[in-house]
Amino acid sequence: RREAVIAAAPVPELRADDKVIDNILDPTIRYRNAAKRTDDEEIKGLLTEAADAFHDTIIPDTYNAGAVSRAIKEMQQRQIPFAVVMADGQNLGGVNKVYGHDGANELMAEIWGENLSKAVKDAKGVIERSKGEEFKAVFPYKTAEEIEAVMQAAAANIEAKKVEKGLTETKHPKHAGMPTGALGIDYGVSEVKPGDDVQAKIKEADKLADAMKEKKLLEIANKLNYVYSEEKNSYEPRKSRTQAGGRRAADTREVGEITGRREEPEGA
Repeated sequence: RREAVIAAAPVPELRADDKVIDNILDPTIRYRNAAKRTDDEEIKGLLTEAADAFHDTIIPDTYNAGAVSRAIKEMQQRQIPFAVVMADGQNLGGVNKVYGHDGANELMAEIWGENLSKAVKDAKGVIERSKGEEFKAVFPYKTAEEIEAVMQAAAANIEAKKVEKGLTETKHPKHAGMPTGALGIDYGVSEVKPGDDVQAKIKEADKLADAMKEKKLLEIANKLNYVYSEEKNSYEPRKSRTQAGGRRAADTREVGEITGRREEPEGA
């Protein structure tokens, strides 16, 4: 429905009096300005409806999938360097079970809106919710180093938020049985310069987000003394030697093996 609404409206040309960066940061500006300029009520309605369709219905200052792709296209046409972020919200599953879908949406609007979307907007970027808890953002004329600092602060603020219940038994969707204990966000940042392969840079940021997620899982598993059970396909509390009959059960492996590597001690 949303894509159909946008597709039905004519794509306005960017006029000389439209500010390029403002247009990049807000994909609705072009449509709203065009709506003001036309006397055709049908076209005006289509343009206004299309502008409204860009906005995410749950999280403030966040757009629907496609907004960032449009911003990237604008920046590529004008040879504008930018930083790109791929981010994935974590641990809302337990909240969803306790508070229901509407409650989880309210929590997402509050915590992600106030601490992620606002941070992106303040740093002169544009963010979209691609699907579920997955986000993509771009920042014209910003470096990866600058945006890494923005994302570190946003992630710390999100992880500092406490919810009354529903988190201590949250099961990670990838590794059921692993108590996660807090809301969180995993992210990766990449820098795109004119002439770069944008899709390769986006994949690079995505891989960095996955690596952050895996590192957190390993840290939590080590801290809580968990090992991975192949039989149950989940993390399970490590058995003592007495419980394991003096040797590790055949269906478990050390945490470091889930990524095909072991965590090396510092200085190794």
